[in-house]
Amino acid sequence: MSTEHAYGYLPPNPRGPVRLIVHADRGAGSLIQSGATADAYQSVDESLFGYDLDWITERQACLSVPVDNWDALTQGAGTPNLVEVAIPHSDIPYLVRLVPSSISDPSATSPAQLHFADPEAESDGGDLSTIHFRSKVIPPTSSGSHELRCHVLADQEHTGERRSLWVHIGGLNAGPQKADILRSQPFREVWESQAHRNWVIVYLDGRTRLGDCYQANSTIHGPVAKAVVEEIIPWVEREFDCGGDGRRFLAGRSTGGWAAVYLQTKYADFFGGCWAFDPDPLDFSELAHLNIYGDRNAFVTSSGAERPFITDGSGGVKVSYRKATRLESIQGIAGRYELSAMQFGSWMATFGPEAGGEPVPLWDSDSGLIDAGVVDHWSQFDLVNLIKGSTPDTRRVLARRLHINAGTEDEYGLAASTEAFAREFAALEPEASSVVTWAAQMGHRDNAQVDWVEVLAEMNRVRGTFA
Repeated sequence: MSTEHAYGYLPPNPRGPVRLIVHADRGAGSLIQSGATADAYQSVDESLFGYDLDWITERQACLSVPVDNWDALTQGAGTPNLVEVAIPHSDIPYLVRLVPSSISDPSATSPAQLHFADPEAESDGGDLSTIHFRSKVIPPTSSGSHELRCHVLADQEHTGERRSLWVHIGGLNAGPQKADILRSQPFREVWESQAHRNWVIVYLDGRTRLGDCYQANSTIHGPVAKAVVEEIIPWVEREFDCGGDGRRFLAGRSTGGWAAVYLQTKYADFFGGCWAFDPDPLDFSELAHLNIYGDRNAFVTSSGAERPFITDGSGGVKVSYRKATRLESIQGIAGRYELSAMQFGSWMATFGPEAGGEPVPLWDSDSGLIDAGVVDHWSQFDLVNLIKGSTPDTRRVLARRLHINAGTEDEYGLAASTEAFAREFAALEPEASSVVTWAAQMGHRDNAQVDWVEVLAEMNRVRGTFA
């Protein structure tokens, strides 16, 4: 079979070649396959692509990829003609749908269903296992997939006393490589010391065809949180001899920070504690510079100024809601931002209602007008509302088990959201006044900027109080 070129559309530039950057641990110049045989691709030479991308740009690029075996590429399991790539200036892996060059306008072909490639069951630590679950809790009729994945980091040769369980949730669309806290050198050294191998870490994988599921019980994805506490964690604890009451803890950052707080709040007695860093908006009256209850338009403020989604160092607009929505519309199926599987798309699919199995957007992609009916559905995922709806006893438990740390200069406006959550919680439960602590002069942090060694020390301290 002769070599043919396939085309795939990537944001953000329509003119000129692009520089393809894949995950470093996959090898420079290689594509990540989804359901295709290893020899389905030729290696992509980075020298073919000479354009550095800036994700803020609102346009689109065409990527040309040589393919040796088109049948292998298109006839595998799932949606095999999708490849996952990473590009500069973005923490989000893009899914590119490849089509033959014989199709004159690839963008006019019918959209494929998004499907992430299965991650490899290996890590720098050498102790990572990937587990697939066909959930019985999430019904097959749910709009989302009922296949769940997690990645377990454990000493495979451990013998002795029952180990404790750290349930870790990474940032947006994080697989095991992106979420891996072993990439923090100080934590790696601690983990590799035998004195600290009495822990098992399970990474919850939130990636779906519509973006990150936030580990929440949602309309689109189904009861994912319920599946976590009734299927995934019990299985891990049984198979790896770990966890149990007083030995089961949560931690996460960004998207994972929100998910950790959500799980702890929903299942206050099940988890012994939660450590969340720079969590996504906990209070939707401060949804990254947007008040979904009071503002009428996502794109502009009441004064008519462009609303920032990301601010620069001086508080000005670096990326506006309008531009971010436009970018996600380019990436989304049929030009719809709510089907982008990116940040806004993930929010819409997790927090919003559905129509025909697809998320209903919170705001109009052209005008920015907010749909008041959709706001009502979102409100059930506002964690302030969850706190208000809990019993006094539950709030007292949460006041002792929630540990939230946020950067005071977070460019997504998450400091305001975290502060609003802290204020509302403390008004209901005085003991909650110390739930939130602050990282002075810090923006939105990555894994390397979080002191996971201190988190482990705190978990060990709290674990001792359950003895």
